[in-house]
Amino acid sequence: MSESTEKNILNETELSFLNEQEKFLEQILESVKSFPKGDRINLADIHKSIESLKEEIKSAKEDDLGGLFYQLNIQQTLAEKFSKPIELPDVSAPYFGYMQLEERGKKKHVFLGHTSFIDPKHGHRVVDWKKAPISSVFYNYDEGEEYELELPNETREGRILTHAILTVERGKLIRVDRNGKSFANAGEGWFNLLEEDVKLEGGEGSATREIPMGTGKTSFKSAEVLGLLDKEQYGLLHKNLHGPLLVIGGAGSGKTTVALHRIASLCAKRQFYPNQVMVVVPHKGLIRLSKILLAKIGLQKVRVREGSEFFESEARRLIDELPRNICLTTPLGASLIKRHVSFMKLLQIWMKTFEQKVADKLEEFSDSIPLDEKFLSMKGAPLSRLASIERQVELTPIQKIEFSRLKQEMFNVRSDLMEIYTDKELLSCMKELSNGIVTDGMINDLFNHTSWQMKDREIEDFTDNTLDGRSVNDGTQFDVQGTIDQEDFPLLLKLLEMKIGDITGVDGSLKKYKHVVLDEAQELSPVELNILSHTITSDGNLTVAGDAAQQVDATISFESWEQTLMHMGIKDTGAHELKISYRSPQSIIDFSHDVLGPYSTGNKPECTRQGAPVKKTTIQHRAHGSMIIQSTIDDLMRREPKASIAIICNKEETAKAFFEELKELGKVRYVEDSEFSFQPGVDVTTIEQIRGLEFDYVIIPDADRDNYPDDPRARKRLHLAATRAIHQLWVLSTRNWCAYIP
Repeated sequence: MSESTEKNILNETELSFLNEQEKFLEQILESVKSFPKGDRINLADIHKSIESLKEEIKSAKEDDLGGLFYQLNIQQTLAEKFSKPIELPDVSAPYFGYMQLEERGKKKHVFLGHTSFIDPKHGHRVVDWKKAPISSVFYNYDEGEEYELELPNETREGRILTHAILTVERGKLIRVDRNGKSFANAGEGWFNLLEEDVKLEGGEGSATREIPMGTGKTSFKSAEVLGLLDKEQYGLLHKNLHGPLLVIGGAGSGKTTVALHRIASLCAKRQFYPNQVMVVVPHKGLIRLSKILLAKIGLQKVRVREGSEFFESEARRLIDELPRNICLTTPLGASLIKRHVSFMKLLQIWMKTFEQKVADKLEEFSDSIPLDEKFLSMKGAPLSRLASIERQVELTPIQKIEFSRLKQEMFNVRSDLMEIYTDKELLSCMKELSNGIVTDGMINDLFNHTSWQMKDREIEDFTDNTLDGRSVNDGTQFDVQGTIDQEDFPLLLKLLEMKIGDITGVDGSLKKYKHVVLDEAQELSPVELNILSHTITSDGNLTVAGDAAQQVDATISFESWEQTLMHMGIKDTGAHELKISYRSPQSIIDFSHDVLGPYSTGNKPECTRQGAPVKKTTIQHRAHGSMIIQSTIDDLMRREPKASIAIICNKEETAKAFFEELKELGKVRYVEDSEFSFQPGVDVTTIEQIRGLEFDYVIIPDADRDNYPDDPRARKRLHLAATRAIHQLWVLSTRNWCAYIP
């Protein structure tokens, strides 16, 4: 018998425990299924009483009506209450956690789920993890530890005899995690789920080389996320209930998990309802993933939005006549200027000039009262000042007309923004404001780009198309005409707020929420953060999650988390850092931390498990790399058909080339715009698409110095790609290896 086979054999104690858990599940499911769906009170009798009272009221004396209506109201309330079905646990997955507790010599079984339930026949108790105080014992103590639970009228003490995470799917117990061991049952009995390297031959030169790829674990469902929350993560769910919470940490530390589950915790405490919550994420892939996670905890009504989509839709709703087409070829320098922190200061400089222009116009039609001086002496937004003057001064008919024109100009923020973009003298202030980051070349790029955008797009004749159906203007300056940049939308909303005093437009005001979650917040610009702060109600709340080490957008430079909160008008509340990485094994943590080098934001994250070493393979050229990868993943997918594999490239053209060479394998997808299916197979994509996501296996096929030079942004991009891997990482390069790969 091999050593591996011996390790997989369960001892008698383990097998007995697993069989016992299967028995418990059967008992609880039997009780849930047989439990009366309605209340046992006879609704028919209640309805008869209601009808009888209605008839009696028709012929009753006036003195008796008060008492009869009171009885009728009671019966109608009872009918409404007992007509509602009793909420029961989901029979496909009634719970996810288990504890056997001992208090004062008595033992009891407690199961953690989403809906409370007491099995009347066997005495098993399922508690709602969000509401039951006993659930804190599950998250704060381990098996064998003594616990202390503070309740309003007593303190309960005891010991956790057994602590386990249970994965139930379709009414079957398929996985149990207990004391660092994982047990799985795929229908053929229980076995110990060990993570071991699998050697397979693959690629050119396989006769002399074995490429390790595969752990054998992807065929089995991972443990329930809710059961995996550690003590610190669980504590953050209940932290600062009425104030903002900032959660930071490295890749795989559970920031998003905490942020989303905090919503559930606050909803359970009636702080707000799910439909009063908005989650903002950087791309469509995270929208879908967040919705999946939220649905699992009963929060389907939470609104999840991509940041850029939110700004665009709100700007188009509130501001008239914005260009329909988005420019896809905005110069990098132009985008950097628009998203730089100093652009906020530039808007303030422009506002002073704008206010003076308004005062000059007021002076033109002032008579005995100097309206211009009155306007400049006031505080607040220009529109509110004009409204105040109208209330205080008796205007002539001509003055009323001029005031109406001036007030209407307050909403013309699109022309204001174009004016700013084409004022080179004003833009030159950015060089000093940005400490030299903004250059003359960037300013010229913005000026020229805007000049082309301001030209009306001419109606193209159908003959102006190439054979593939694309316009002959695609990729040219003519293609920019009549477009708007994605970065413009938050700036337009900010101008609206500065001129009017509120983000209000043609179709109401900016939508507001009781709770807002910002995920991957390190990629949001100061203006974007400021606009998002206006989406929170006066009594609302905020959760911010992010990791400065994963800030890879070239158009923005992360300052600090203190500055992030400041841009939202929030005093620094202190960051809560999650220091343990649960996604990747130690080998990948070591690799990615070394890649960051001097740009690491702190100590190396702690890790909970070992794993296969990071594989590094030298290739002759891309085609050679494709041959090796093709052979390896072909075999891997045959052995692990449920595995998710990501080939993450630095450049779009590289990703497309690999996709063309690998697509014949089947289940190979080219992913752009973060449209991940989250299905088994191979996703070929770029670094821009993967923030916040994870895959069983990650392959980086272009780890050379050309793609990853020694600069902060390149290091962070490689770190981001590497830390997407759950089980294994494979890095390939020509002999011109990236200099900082360990």
